[in-house]
This record gives sequence, C-alpha cells and structure tokens, in this order.
Amino acid sequence: MRVLDDDDRVRSRSTVAWNAPVELSRAEAAAWKDADFASVRWGERLRDRLAADPRFAAATRSFDGAIAFAVPDRQVHFRIYRGTVIDVARKSLDGATFAVEGADLAWVELLGAASNDFIRRTSDGHFRVQGSGYQYLRMIKAVMIMIDQARALARDTAPDTTLEATGA
Repeated sequence: MRVLDDDDRVRSRSTVAWNAPVELSRAEAAAWKDADFASVRWGERLRDRLAADPRFAAATRSFDGAIAFAVPDRQVHFRIYRGTVIDVARKSLDGATFAVEGADLAWVELLGAASNDFIRRTSDGHFRVQGSGYQYLRMIKAVMIMIDQARALARDTAPDTTLEATGA
C-alpha cells in the first residue's frame, strides 16, 4: 500500500498480507498457483513464453548466467545460456548474475500496468538490482523482454477473483 500526497509523491509505504481459509477445487488451486509470481511453476511458464520469443534469443545469445526476479519471500532464477533458458529454479547453483528485486505490490502494479514502465519505476525506487551492474546494463533489453512476457502471462493467467469461499 502507498500513501500519496496531493503531488502524487509517496509519503508512506507498507505491505499488507491477507490470509483467509478457503477451499478451492483442484482447477481453481492450479490457476492461483500458475499466477504466483516468482514461483518455480510461474518461472517455467515464463520460460515457455521466452522460448517462443526470437527477440529474447537474440538479446541473450552472448549471455551465460542467471537472472533472478525476486520479492521479499521468494525468488526464481532463470539460468540462460546462448539465448535459451536452460533451467528455472528457486536458486541457481552459483547464484544469480543479477537479481531484480521489488515488493509484491511493485511487481503486481508493473505486471498489471497499461505499459512496461519498469525503468521509470526503478528510478522511482520501486525496484532495485543486486549483483553485477555491468551484466544488468548489458542485458537490460532481455530484462525488458522478460517483463513484457511476464505481463502477457499475467493477463493470460489472472485468476478469477470472484471465487466463492467455501471454507470456514
């Protein structure tokens, strides 16, 4: 959550977690799990989209490393070699070459926004990069393509939020 002043400057930030006992059918649970940002299952779905994107292959053809997307409680690493994501894991063996980190809310807002304004949001402090700054700058086009595909994935797998709670 963000509190803005009259000039749209952020005055306060906080994270809110909601937990409610709900029973979901297997199909409903799978839909929610598919949409779980930075999970391995989500990463595998993003990998499939990246494999079909020739722009990503071209942007990463000289890269041998791992790019991570992270939120405070989890991360997913994409191990990339010569234009192909060869592994998706919670953590790669040698760690990420660089990691793009942000709060859950920052990722939700970016993936649901009208356009990919990752650079602006990073400049505003919503995201940060840990690891090799050189490799991050070298791979910024690949990062933007990954975010474009993550945004498309979010539109394709948005769970039905009108599910009726059947639990206690």
